[in-house]
Amino acid sequence: MDRGRDVWFTCGWTLQELLAPRTMKFYGRGWAPLSCSLNDKQDATMMNALSRPTRIPLDDLRYFRPGTQDMDERMTWVSTRTTTRIEDIAYCLICIFDVSMTIAYGEEKRAFRRLVEAIIHRCGEWQIVAWAGQLSAYSAALAKSLRCFRQLASYPKSTGSGEYEQKAWRGDQNYVMRKQGLQLRLSLKECTRYGRCTVGVWQKVETTDLLTVFMDMEVKERLTTVWL
Repeated sequence: MDRGRDVWFTCGWTLQELLAPRTMKFYGRGWAPLSCSLNDKQDATMMNALSRPTRIPLDDLRYFRPGTQDMDERMTWVSTRTTTRIEDIAYCLICIFDVSMTIAYGEEKRAFRRLVEAIIHRCGEWQIVAWAGQLSAYSAALAKSLRCFRQLASYPKSTGSGEYEQKAWRGDQNYVMRKQGLQLRLSLKECTRYGRCTVGVWQKVETTDLLTVFMDMEVKERLTTVWL
């Protein structure tokens, strides 16, 4: 078995098969065991070999717990995997994030949007909007697909101190998903580039540039909430 190319490591549904068991044994062609260990999840060499191509941390490979914690990182685990049906790329993550969601084959790309909304309603963590790529047709704040989370695998993770941490946690992190879209509060900044006015500032999801939302000072002088 080629751990880097075998189809078992590129299929969406097999991700939960890799994470859920506490005991696992891998075999190659001819049913030859790939290690001498009775449980490959306790074999350091085997786990390191699995962690590299899957980008899954060792602790998660061995002791995975379903839930919405570290959701941005978990999205990267399946961002390079594929499924036969479009909806299944979302359905295969229901158990990973431990969310409630009905199965409705035929909805195609709408399934991923419903998955993201289910995650937001469960925990409300801002990491779900940390992505880069094409916008969802349903909301400018949501990713179009899991492919938008691929780049996150190469970004530095916060360590709890230093400049990255200070920048990452500034501002009001609360937001809510409503029928109109994603509602959040923005910092207001006076702008003179296009005449004297006030703009709301938020990190743009498709690029590293800042997204500016212009506001009519006469009507919305105190407004800090926008829809995306």
